[in-house]
Order: sequence, then C-alpha cells, then structure tokens
Amino acid sequence: MITRMRGLPRSLRWTPRAPRPAAPAPAPEALLDEALLGRLRAIQIDLRNLPTHGLAGEHRSRQRGPSPEFSDFRPYSIGDDFRRIDWNAYARFDELFIRESETTTEIDVHVLLDLGPTMAWTSDDRLPTKGRYGLRLTAALGYLSLWHLDRFSVRPLGVGGPMFGPIQGRSAILPMLHYLQRLPAGEPVDPVAALTQYIWHRRPGSLLVISDFVHTDPAPLEAVLRTARGRGWRVRLLHIQDPAEADPGEWLVRDEVTELVESGTKARLTVRANPRTRQAYLADRQAWLDGLGAVATQHGILHDVITTDEAIDDVIIATFGVPGAVRR
Repeated sequence: MITRMRGLPRSLRWTPRAPRPAAPAPAPEALLDEALLGRLRAIQIDLRNLPTHGLAGEHRSRQRGPSPEFSDFRPYSIGDDFRRIDWNAYARFDELFIRESETTTEIDVHVLLDLGPTMAWTSDDRLPTKGRYGLRLTAALGYLSLWHLDRFSVRPLGVGGPMFGPIQGRSAILPMLHYLQRLPAGEPVDPVAALTQYIWHRRPGSLLVISDFVHTDPAPLEAVLRTARGRGWRVRLLHIQDPAEADPGEWLVRDEVTELVESGTKARLTVRANPRTRQAYLADRQAWLDGLGAVATQHGILHDVITTDEAIDDVIIATFGVPGAVRR
C-alpha cells in the first residue's frame, strides 16, 4: 500500500490520523453561584465581638475621628480641634458645635479549614460532603471579607502547600475562589494541634476553625482556647456535621449486626443495631457536643453546630450577621 502511494501527489497521500483527544473532564461545580453572591453582599457583619484594625475597611466603627462621613454634632469642649467647629451651626444657634465623623475599620479574618478524611463523607449523594460544605462556607466567608476590604487568610489542614493570604481587596476574590476550588482531600489532622501552632505565628484577629472535630476532646481544646484568648484572638468553632451524624435514622434500630468503618483510620467496629444502641449513641454524642460547647463558653467562644443541609447564606446571617440588619 505504501509503495503504490509513493507516486501520488503529496496532498493525496495517506497520513495516519492523530488520536482523538480525550474528552475533557467536567468542570467542578462552582463553590458560589451568582444568586448566593448577591445575597452575601447584603449581609452586615456584627463587629461587637471581633477585633478590628486600621481604617481601610468598610465596617462602621464606634470610634469617631477625621473622616468625610458625617455622623453627628456635639457641643464644643476645651481641647477639641477648632478646625472641626461647624461655623454654620454657630451662626444659627450662637453656640459652638463639633462635627463628629464616622470612621471605618477592617477585620483580620483567619480560617483554618479541616480537609481530613472524615470530612470527605456524606450520608446522601444529594448532599455535599462535609469537606465540600466547608469549602463553600470558607468561600462565602472569604468573599464577604474581601468584598468589605478586610484581610483574609486560609490555612487548609491536612493539605500540603502554601496557605492563601493574608490578602486584601476585591481583586483577590477570584484568586481566592480558584485556590479553594483546587484544594484536594487531605490527610488526617488534629485541629487542636493546628490551632495551637497557628495562634503563635500570626497577628491576632478573628479565627474561624471549620471542622467536624471528630477526634477532638474537650480537655486539649480548653488549653489552646485559653492561650488564644490570652493572646487577643477571637476564636469561633464552626462544627460541620452530616444529618446522619445528628440522627443515624432507621438503620440503627433494626435488630441486626452491622460493621462500621471509620473513614479516617479505616478502623472497623461491629455493633448490634437496636433501639438501645441508637439511644446510647445519641446520648454519647450529645455529651461530647455539650463538653465542647462548655469549654468554648468558658472562654467566651462560640461553638456553632452547622449541618450540611443548611443554606450557606442562612448560616452566615445566623452566625455573623447583625440581628435584624440585612442591607438591601
């Protein structure tokens, strides 16, 4: 065949076909859609328990000072800057008034995101894994922080490579989303140990720990929370759980033997499912949650239990929003 084709014009000669390129892998679902982004922009953050720094952000501050944003008048007192006297008010009331201006402030937002094996689980394919939900929650918090010109940092736990941030400004929103979208599943990690290391190497700010805290006991957590509070951190525990963890459902009341496999260590446990087993599980889990909550409350720290079937914007409003103050 090849010898017969040697005399043909080059344009008619047979050339082997290049292999067809493999079909591109489907793009991963976006962490945040446009509808959610619009709802996030309407949320006003509650700053009453958050440490603030600087004047570059958009959050209203209780501090008053030189600023183009007028706040109120107050009577002149000896020692006030005479340049802030409102002479129009003096001409009208024959009394000296000082113009009060409203300053703005910014927040240092730090997120420790657990991506260990126990987070890569869901009880229902229609729900995200705990890790995916944590990524979406981190993306929403990052978007909200950067939109309001706060400084934002993310440290993924169980994943190698550099952390994201600290960074500031709305131009960092897309890089932040791309960074989170590419994060892989991680190795087993201890959130308490990671928290202990982090608080000694960063400037204190608002520190959000997103994890299922499966392997966390109240005693070591109490020690690190005490240290964090002493160093000026405002820590918040965002405890992610699957609905089946809160209530295992009907399978645990059937009178049958079931083998459970722990997703992190692959340890196996054989249990006899019956109503008494379910009751014992729920009691032990509630005691564990109460222990974590009591340790957090002891140090003025909030422990929020969030289920993966909750809407992200509802969680943000309930957790960080000013009560009754959602901007439109």
